[in-house]
Amino acid sequence: TILREKEKLVQQRKEERAMVREELNKIRAIEKGVLEGLISSFHNESQGLIDKQKKAVEYASAASDSLKTMLNSWHNHTAMVAQFDEVARSKRESAFARERATRRELFEAEVRKLVENAKNSLSNEEKEKAE
Repeated sequence: TILREKEKLVQQRKEERAMVREELNKIRAIEKGVLEGLISSFHNESQGLIDKQKKAVEYASAASDSLKTMLNSWHNHTAMVAQFDEVARSKRESAFARERATRRELFEAEVRKLVENAKNSLSNEEKEKAE
């Protein structure tokens, strides 16, 4: 009977060990599944972040190209405005120069007229004295 009881205890321990092994295997399988899920999730999330970064780089590149185009357009516009300003300044200077020349000519003509009148006046006075 002691042998039978000992065999029963050994058998019970074997069964308990088998159950523990089964539970451990279940736990390991669960852990493995959880880890694989986490790894897969992390990989997908990482890939999503990489995709988002690629899109952000594409958007930034497009925005940069757009900005370059705008700056180039602005540069061309300011160059044209500067050119128009230069032409307008040149025309104003020409107009002022013509106006100065015209005023100088009028002034010189007036001075000549005054000198001529003065000569005529002198010669009239001399004529009167002579008479």
